[in-house]
Amino acid sequence: GEIDRIRADGKGAVLKDASEIDCDIIIKCTGFHLNDELPEVVGTSKMHSYGLIDYNLNYQAEPLLDQGQFGSSKATDADAAETPALKEISELVQKPEFLRGLQVYRESRLDETPLKPQGNPFGSGQGGPIDCLSNYFAWLVDHPTEQAA
Repeated sequence: GEIDRIRADGKGAVLKDASEIDCDIIIKCTGFHLNDELPEVVGTSKMHSYGLIDYNLNYQAEPLLDQGQFGSSKATDADAAETPALKEISELVQKPEFLRGLQVYRESRLDETPLKPQGNPFGSGQGGPIDCLSNYFAWLVDHPTEQAA
């Protein structure tokens, strides 16, 4: 069936026909189209730069296929000095809750490289970052106190 939304407990999905499926992992293959229905499914249009949307809810995608889903580092106007995504990142890194989470991240001695804005105008360079983010998300699931920070 087709997913309508992620269950509030984060341990399953509610389908369009109102039936429910218990699951630990949802893998959505988008093909080659913009995945513009995702914010409706997960209930938000924002996520952390490392893919965390909510507690135990992570999103990973090829940035060229899903560019703009949660804000792209690519400018849509060649003359734009700052893209909306870069402006949002600049504002985010100043927020107290981000700084608290960054402190926990640093105390955990994790590599900060994935937290820094990155761009690949040619795409298909996501193998390493996706592996890194998958491992980080698995670590978050195993460390709920740090995830909640």
